[in-house]
Amino acid sequence: MESVINEIEFNFEQTVSIRTDVKLSKDDVKQIVSEAPAETLEEIVYQSLVTDELYLRARAKEIAAKLKQDDLEVNIIEYWDDQGNKV
Repeated sequence: MESVINEIEFNFEQTVSIRTDVKLSKDDVKQIVSEAPAETLEEIVYQSLVTDELYLRARAKEIAAKLKQDDLEVNIIEYWDDQGNKV
């Protein structure tokens, strides 16, 4: 069987796409979320976001429009190294 992309919308207005060999049910998703370690869930969400070009393009357009607003203010700047550590 070919793989299928399960586009899952959660109750906090976020969509995550997961490619699997089968269509996932709501119970399947709940089981995955409850049993997977946080690092695994983070990787699933990350892969979903980087592969969802339409989402990224729409989000980039939205953010770019906000950056051009006259009332733009920088609240805080945080610094991170290449290993993901705050510096």
